[in-house]
Amino acid sequence: MGKRVADMTPEEADRERRRDRERRRKARASKDSSNAAYRKRWGLAQHGKPCKKCGLIERCPNGNCRPCGAEAQRIAHKRNPIASKKRQIKRLYGIEGAEKERMYRQQGGNCEFCRKPLPHVWSRGCHVEHDHKTGRVRGLVHHQCNVAIGILENEDYAMFAKEYFKWSK
Repeated sequence: MGKRVADMTPEEADRERRRDRERRRKARASKDSSNAAYRKRWGLAQHGKPCKKCGLIERCPNGNCRPCGAEAQRIAHKRNPIASKKRQIKRLYGIEGAEKERMYRQQGGNCEFCRKPLPHVWSRGCHVEHDHKTGRVRGLVHHQCNVAIGILENEDYAMFAKEYFKWSK
């Protein structure tokens, strides 16, 4: 039986780690990519059909390999960034793009936290503020206000901030 890493010199431990890393790499490389469990786990095509764009054998169910799929998403975002942002809002917060626009109008185009005017509803400065525990959307806020709310929600940080402002006067 070999030595424990704790009983080895630093050089021996490094050499053992490199050997382990190499063994794991070889095991991954020798894994038969036609293995059904492997293909299912990574969402790869079952019949080994090549990617429609680059010809890579292992592809996702949509017909593209991962790099080509990512490139297609970048192109789609450049073509229509608002549609891309609407999909992101739906995925992250569970609200439709129309709901965000309605919230913007309902708030009168102002930040829910500081009441100052917000930039355009689909600009980078208009953030959806939500409760991380419940997932409930509370309103639209500036980036800085969103950060401040996140810090102030933590009672310890709020107490430290209060003490800091007292001390710094």
